[in-house]
Amino acid sequence: MPVFLISMTVAKICIYENSANMNGMDARLLDVIIGVAGFIILTVLLAVLPLVMKEAVGAAYLIAIVVFILFLAIAGYKVNEQIA
Repeated sequence: MPVFLISMTVAKICIYENSANMNGMDARLLDVIIGVAGFIILTVLLAVLPLVMKEAVGAAYLIAIVVFILFLAIAGYKVNEQIA
């Protein structure tokens, strides 16, 4: 039997299936963990790469952003693959 949760401020409906077979971690929690890990990776790379690549600071920032985007894309693909 689905359970409906409606918040007072925003008409948001979350549907949960009580008898659903939950293999592994909840996908929403996994998305939050991946987002936080991605943010940490981005901030570390933005701090470290310009120090390491002193002659190419602009390229260091671009590399940090590209690594961040690739991390989120690959992690999202893996989560979707795990859910399906």
